[in-house]
Amino acid sequence: MKVLEPFCDRKDPQAIDVQADEDENIEYDVEEIVDSVWRKGKVLYRIRWQRYTPEDDTWEKLEDMSCAVKL
Repeated sequence: MKVLEPFCDRKDPQAIDVQADEDENIEYDVEEIVDSVWRKGKVLYRIRWQRYTPEDDTWEKLEDMSCAVKL
């Protein structure tokens, strides 16, 4: 049996800069591309998000990012 950890809100929702487009899709700002790997013939990028900690990093496919042109 897995024991759940107590909830700890590390982020102040008021401090997070979020922009919503007309389709209500939320966009987050990238602070840094930390790493990249090849998986199943595609590149995945480990993204560090602005105002988030390294524990919140995510692996994203190029085609899933709206900033792909900048890469």
